[in-house]
Amino acid sequence: MVRITFYRKKDFFDRTIFKCWANRPVKIDLDEIGSFCWKLIDGERNVGEITEIAKENFKEKIEPAEERVSLFFKQLHKGGLVTLYGKEEGKEN
Repeated sequence: MVRITFYRKKDFFDRTIFKCWANRPVKIDLDEIGSFCWKLIDGERNVGEITEIAKENFKEKIEPAEERVSLFFKQLHKGGLVTLYGKEEGKEN
């Protein structure tokens, strides 16, 4: 299992209201499928390729695979943990 640990950007709200928590890292424990997909992120594979590898490994356990993996990557992107690019090379989504 994978645990992602990172520090959030400290905005005004964090610095003033949550002073005691502002310097603490955020920890996210990924489930089995999330951990598997996280380990496949290498900057070379795209989301579709990772989805196919996950489908081969987890079979029906991951279905609907496209939706689950897509949502996982959208959440990582929203949290600033990955950058997603569109089909046009270099164009960020």
